[in-house]
Amino acid sequence: MNKIRIIGIIAILYGLFNLINSLTLIRGIQSSGIMMGALIILNLLVLLALVIGGISFILVKNWGRIVLLTFLIIDICLRIFGICNYLYVYFTSSKAIIIPKGAYVIKLSMIPSYIILTIEIIVLYIITRKDIKEIFNKKGI
Repeated sequence: MNKIRIIGIIAILYGLFNLINSLTLIRGIQSSGIMMGALIILNLLVLLALVIGGISFILVKNWGRIVLLTFLIIDICLRIFGICNYLYVYFTSSKAIIIPKGAYVIKLSMIPSYIILTIEIIVLYIITRKDIKEIFNKKGI
């Protein structure tokens, strides 16, 4: 039961943190175009569903478990895709990129993505274990 509470609290905090960070994107909806605006709104709805799923996961509702499973599977697939793209470019680009004078250089690290991917795989494993499934099946919907 403690695993369920911990996973639910982590889902709520992760969803709220990203939801608050994503609220800054709302200002750019008018100037970003239809597709980007739709993606921003979809992102906000998915994060809101994650928070609601985390709450219902703590309350041992089976649909909360399904929401978390869906989120985890989609997010794991997207992270693996991003990591593969990064590694493809890293290993296949042979010439150095010439940066013009006065240009802004932004350096990003892939380490947070690796860490989140590892945590998500562990949580997915825990949620799909037989003992957790039995707890949710006993409680019903």
